[in-house]
Amino acid sequence: AMSAIGSNIANVTTNGFKRSDVRFQSVVGAASPPVATAVSGTGSMASPTALSGVRGSIYHRIADQGDIKTTGGELDIAINGEGFFVFRRGLDGDAATVFGRDGQLRRVAGPPITVGNQNGEELISNRGYLADKNGHFLQGWPVKSDGTFSTDAQSMTSVRVDPLAFEADGSATTALTLAVNLPADDTGGLPRRHGLEFFDGEGARRQLLASFAKSDVNTWSLTMTGGPSEQVTLSPPLPLQFTAGGEINGPANYAVTVAHVDGSISAFNLDLSASTQFAGDYSVHVNRSNGHPPGSLDSVEFDRKGYLIGRFSNGIARPLYRLPIADFANADGLTPLDGNVFAMNAYSGGTTFHPAGEAGVGSLVPGAVEASNVDLADQFTRMIMTQQAYNSSATAFRTLDELLQTTRDLKG
Repeated sequence: AMSAIGSNIANVTTNGFKRSDVRFQSVVGAASPPVATAVSGTGSMASPTALSGVRGSIYHRIADQGDIKTTGGELDIAINGEGFFVFRRGLDGDAATVFGRDGQLRRVAGPPITVGNQNGEELISNRGYLADKNGHFLQGWPVKSDGTFSTDAQSMTSVRVDPLAFEADGSATTALTLAVNLPADDTGGLPRRHGLEFFDGEGARRQLLASFAKSDVNTWSLTMTGGPSEQVTLSPPLPLQFTAGGEINGPANYAVTVAHVDGSISAFNLDLSASTQFAGDYSVHVNRSNGHPPGSLDSVEFDRKGYLIGRFSNGIARPLYRLPIADFANADGLTPLDGNVFAMNAYSGGTTFHPAGEAGVGSLVPGAVEASNVDLADQFTRMIMTQQAYNSSATAFRTLDELLQTTRDLKG
């Protein structure tokens, strides 16, 4: 009993720790020396004793949840409700799968790998993984580029968070919006110009120059020029026309095709429908486009659904993994292991895996951890009671011994 209490007190500040309680049972008699046996249905063990009158049993309070503490850490996550994080004790395929509630994670280095840089040089780098403080590797379901993922146990893998694991490919521009004000009192002198940026099929930045020249009353011609030897085509090849009130009057959407020197083609839609012809200066109100350059992984963080979100250097954010939550019919029956994790056994029953918040498993709280479920005041109370019980038993045995000695002396 004192050993269990001491362990509870020592781990009162250990995130996700689950306390153990000791209960004593009376034993009427035993025909043979007692042995350590499992307490039916609990996964707990009855301690062996030299006397057949009392037996102590350890009950692991694994299903009792600790308080949720906010930390703000980008790699901290807590389960609010039933279930366990899934870990493996190594990176090889034979490593044991274990389960835990400590969601205070950190980056750890994996095996070294050889990579090439932009200059063609070979460099030695390391894979990076998420693990708990005891080195157990967090498991997750990889999320595909279309947002789907498999939820079976075989699809789980150790969660990688190094820049070599993920890249955000470049995306070509397909739509560009430009809104300008063309001066109503323009006399048809120098054209009004504005530079446009777009991305080709490889995500490389490209430049165009849009030129507006007044050709008639309320009418402006539009021409587009690219880089040296690039051919730019506008369709339809019509001018911009405005009403007397300065609003667009007629087509204002153009299909732009750019033939690059390397033989590649860029094509996107140019929307000028928000342009105006009001009195005043030439100005640009809107200039935006889709598409983006390639990017490397900068940082990761969890969301409430258990997705690990990767943020890339090009501003793109997308889910990389989703965390499986392991559920057991009898969580108190799990076997506690060193390192604040648990193993499945016959008393816990088999496990099922679900996304957070589904099928009865708990939800996730990013930027928080679960405290231990140890009540320090209760443990000190139990310590005092155990000590008093020991003292009382010792006194009883001492008194019995004295009586036996007195009886022996009287008989002599």
